[in-house]
Amino acid sequence: MVHIRKLKRQTKSTHGVKADTSLQLNELLLKGFAFHQRGYWKEAWEIYNQALKKEPNNFNALQLAGAVAVDIGYYEQAASLLSSAIKLSKNQSLIYHNLGVALAALSKFDAAIASFNEAIRLEPSSAASYFNVGNAHNELKEFDNAITSYDKAILINHNYSEAYFNRGNAQKNKKQYAAALDSYDKVIGITPNDSQAYCNRGNVLQEMGDYEAAIVSYKKAITLSHNYAEAYSNLGNTYQKIKQLQNAVKCHQKAINLNPNYAEAYSNLGNSLQEIKEYEAAIISYKKAIGLNPRFSLAFTNLAFTQIRLNQIDEAEKNISTAINLNPFCAYAYHTRGNLWVSIRQRSKSWIAQAMNDYDKAIDIDPNFSDAYFSKSATKLLLGDYDEGWMLYEWRWKTTGLKSSSRTFFEPLWLGNESIKNKTLLIHAEQGLGDSIQFCRYIDLVKDLGPKQIILEAPQALILLLSTLKNKVTLIKQGDEIPPFDMHCPMMSLPHAFKTTVTTIPADIPYLYAQDNKTKLWKDKLGLKTKLRIGLVWSGSNSHENDLNRSLLLRQLTPIFDLSFEFHSLQKEIRPDDLEALNVLNQVHQHQDALNDFSDTAALIANMDLVISVDTSVAHLTGAMGKKVFILLPFAPDYRWMLDREDSPWYPTATLCRQTAINDWNSAIDQVKLALLNLQTTNVL
Repeated sequence: MVHIRKLKRQTKSTHGVKADTSLQLNELLLKGFAFHQRGYWKEAWEIYNQALKKEPNNFNALQLAGAVAVDIGYYEQAASLLSSAIKLSKNQSLIYHNLGVALAALSKFDAAIASFNEAIRLEPSSAASYFNVGNAHNELKEFDNAITSYDKAILINHNYSEAYFNRGNAQKNKKQYAAALDSYDKVIGITPNDSQAYCNRGNVLQEMGDYEAAIVSYKKAITLSHNYAEAYSNLGNTYQKIKQLQNAVKCHQKAINLNPNYAEAYSNLGNSLQEIKEYEAAIISYKKAIGLNPRFSLAFTNLAFTQIRLNQIDEAEKNISTAINLNPFCAYAYHTRGNLWVSIRQRSKSWIAQAMNDYDKAIDIDPNFSDAYFSKSATKLLLGDYDEGWMLYEWRWKTTGLKSSSRTFFEPLWLGNESIKNKTLLIHAEQGLGDSIQFCRYIDLVKDLGPKQIILEAPQALILLLSTLKNKVTLIKQGDEIPPFDMHCPMMSLPHAFKTTVTTIPADIPYLYAQDNKTKLWKDKLGLKTKLRIGLVWSGSNSHENDLNRSLLLRQLTPIFDLSFEFHSLQKEIRPDDLEALNVLNQVHQHQDALNDFSDTAALIANMDLVISVDTSVAHLTGAMGKKVFILLPFAPDYRWMLDREDSPWYPTATLCRQTAINDWNSAIDQVKLALLNLQTTNVL
């Protein structure tokens, strides 16, 4: 939340009583004015109205009643009374000023600006009028005009902290972050204990990505104001940005404890709970936010987003429609609805058009909305439209999820447009381990372009595996010093660099291999083979954002365990519930303690006849080794598996076993079982 300093009535006293006022009326006005000056506004209002009943067109009564009406908040009456006073005397600056305040409170900002400007014409030294005209421009999102007006107010009054404060807000909205920080620092210089200035300063630092400095600023605000709920919630948002999610949850809960009616804090808490995959708790929090503010569009969008994750499709569809109806100019809401269409494509033949229309609508509203471009790219790739899909995929580095992992080098980015002949190219791994396994195949194509050297930077877990690439590269572990290079390319930009289409995917399989010595060790360890050996992977990393949909429980594979095969777990990490089930399944051999890195996994795969895997790095590794693999896919699969096909152009030895409905793993497992029954009959792969 960003605080602003509101429009105010002029602090100078209003005009006195003219000498020609009748004695009786004069006494009423003086009595009312005495109450007015002491802050008894309603008493003054009643007395001024008595005066107006005696003389409805009396200038003194009109302008005094109009001024106190502004103080009370009777803005319609104030505007009417002050307009009538102006008709009787057009040269009174304070009356134009107070009329401007009333009009601004009624959201008639253009008329308010005109009234303030007339006040300024009559009294050019009025810092308050410049301040308030700046506020009106700010409300109209005319930030340049607002900043100009605040500057003029400050020029008249160098210690006008409120003008510095609101100027900082306008500068923040213009993304003039350095200037905004300077404005808030000016406020702090004038009023060192201004907690709101520290809080807004933290907001600017957060937008700049300087999260540590933002945390310091929010904590200072909280030190100055211990019950500052907004500062706690904003601090929680910053902790969420740096993935200190438990701290984020604590801050949002503290904000709610301080202000139980703080709808934004409940919504922010929901975001943090969602990040730690406490989806049901997140839904409760979003619903609480909506209960407090039934027109809270963003909370409806966040609720729908979470329900999509949980495949609560009917509820998600209802809530995202409500969000868009409440705010038809929210890019995030259209982006979320676009994702919904992709998730529920079975319900509508026009889902592609609906999804693309929503992504485009989000981009029209916010041309820099990277997440919408990225989702559009994934949908294009899912549909096999690789030309535009890979180009749009370059937006990934600006998205919420990947922005923090983008790399900055002095050397230029290479996307296939410049010659790299006799140059040294750095290719650096990104995202998941499976992505690196899938896209390292492009090393062969890079080698054909005649570089002097290829440096491949990769995670430690892949180094030994990648050393088996037939075209030798200089392998560097992530975190180690990188040798000099001329250009660099993120690994998942290689399809774009080579203008890959579905028909030109490099699929010279195998391109990764198990090491002979480790393969032999596993062969000896496994002993004499009497049945076909099948490797199993039923879950991936629980830190993966789509783990809920792509992983399953070991017990869900029970239908295949009665078949006459030798089953081996290929998983390094086994979740507690699955380990308990695994320990009572004599049919499945465990090897997790012997799998140190992917070279060990590759050697174990080399001793398998078939691998059955959900969408994980092991599925990619099996395909990259040219081994037979059945890949279990959710109804809404990752883009690389495309739609409505059992094969994969990326891995010729893969068979894709898809859910036929949302969250229906039984349908995919039935496909696997049928194929295994055929194998059991023939005993031949």
